[in-house]
Amino acid sequence: MNEKGSISFAGLVFILLFAIISLNFIGVNLSHLQDSSHKRQVLLCAKRVNGRTTNFIRHIEKINNALKMLKIGNFTSFFFPGIGMITKAGIKAARVGLKALQESLRISYLKFLTEIHLSGCKLPYSMAKTPYHGLIKFKRDQFDQTIPRSKSWKVTITNKSYKITSIHNIESLKIRSKMKKASAFWKWRSSLPF
Repeated sequence: MNEKGSISFAGLVFILLFAIISLNFIGVNLSHLQDSSHKRQVLLCAKRVNGRTTNFIRHIEKINNALKMLKIGNFTSFFFPGIGMITKAGIKAARVGLKALQESLRISYLKFLTEIHLSGCKLPYSMAKTPYHGLIKFKRDQFDQTIPRSKSWKVTITNKSYKITSIHNIESLKIRSKMKKASAFWKWRSSLPF
């Protein structure tokens, strides 16, 4: 009879040990699943932000080139007295329209950044500046082109576990990105409700 109690106790210990190992295995796999979910989320955010930023820079630069050509065309219209008056008014209207188009692109880009921030992607507040000078309106040079802040634009996207930093080259439209685990500071910051 004592043997049966000893076998029952050994069976109970075995079952308890098996349950502990199973729960540990499930906990580790659940942790990996959450980690891969955070990684997927930050990668999707980076894809959306980088794609939209590249398109924004590409469109602004194309319009900048058109504005420069119109400014040069405005100067050359002085050499043709009869045609110069007609083309000067058309060039001025085109320049005003292209500047308004650039401003509408800026507003659309800022709206996109707000929407993506509200969807859960953590963006730094410096993104509201855009890659070009001017908070309310773009600052312009002598050819009416928007002035870039620098030759490259840095975008940082974070969540609870990861941080992706992308650097956009404004002249060549190339992007360099690197991803790393978020530091303890970023993990603490991303857990805040605001």
